[in-house]
Amino acid sequence: MIPEAYERALSEGGKMKLKATALLAFGDDESRFEAAVLLHDAVRAETRAMAALPMPDAVTRLRFQVERCGCYIDGLDPFAAGLAWGEMLVTTEEVPAAVARALRSRVDARYEQLMGACEVMLRKNPLLLEVGSLIPDAPQLAARARRETAALLKAFPGVADFWFARHRHEDRAGRPMEAWTSLNRAIALQPDEAAFEAARLWLAPRALPATEAEAMLRATYARISRASPEVCLVVALGEIALLRPGLSPAVRREHVARARHAANEGQSRPTTRERVRLYLRAIQLFADELDAGRAPTDAILYRAGLGDLVAVAPVAARRDPIELLTRTATHDLDRPRAAA
Repeated sequence: MIPEAYERALSEGGKMKLKATALLAFGDDESRFEAAVLLHDAVRAETRAMAALPMPDAVTRLRFQVERCGCYIDGLDPFAAGLAWGEMLVTTEEVPAAVARALRSRVDARYEQLMGACEVMLRKNPLLLEVGSLIPDAPQLAARARRETAALLKAFPGVADFWFARHRHEDRAGRPMEAWTSLNRAIALQPDEAAFEAARLWLAPRALPATEAEAMLRATYARISRASPEVCLVVALGEIALLRPGLSPAVRREHVARARHAANEGQSRPTTRERVRLYLRAIQLFADELDAGRAPTDAILYRAGLGDLVAVAPVAARRDPIELLTRTATHDLDRPRAAA
């Protein structure tokens, strides 16, 4: 018997694909992006459908992988399509050759065409290949990075990382509302990406009214036990940033306690990257100093294992170790995929 959850999720994905096909027919940028979101959502729906099957055979798995690859091709996401293609190649070895050819006939030529277009675009806009990022550290590359990101987004609006890069360019240029729009597009394509969620929380105070941004911080803190290490880091930094002059001692203690708790939560995750772990450790030590009524010094960064950060910082920056840590830690959000 086919599980009801399988049929329901499969039907849901099919409806999304039909709507995406209708949108793609319009051909304008907005319709292409909306179609890409629907096609990425369809993959998630069909992934849920597959999860409802207790032991799918190789043919069923290959059929699903072909559908997934096709969604990413139509959704103009060559990177996700490449990952799906790789899984397809592995499963193909388990399926009779004639069956595999019949199933893959729907995507093989289209995949090669997409990859060819991607190769052409990357040759014309090679920054990603040259420095491994569309958000380079060197300021002299900023204008070039913006141009290349725009060109790649025009061709491939289904790539979440390109929207994330645009949001960082807009934020650095002092356009937080434009940054907010681009970041939310990245999240629409990949709603489960922890780095995107953390970046959204960090951008909120510059893009939203103060009351809305603080409400978002409180809501995120309320579910901190389920948050990613990156989100824990941003929550902890956000709580410290709220330590404005004039707060009552009780309110200050509450913000410091929340910062410490968020840092503790982030430290406890087995998936926490070592550099993020050091940032969280520094926040714990900052909280200890703030609770004791002392102004934190750069000695805390040394004690947390971040002496390299202090060593390359200008003398003026070392006078505010919290700001130094904040600037460095949030800069790591520039590289959600490259960070290991």
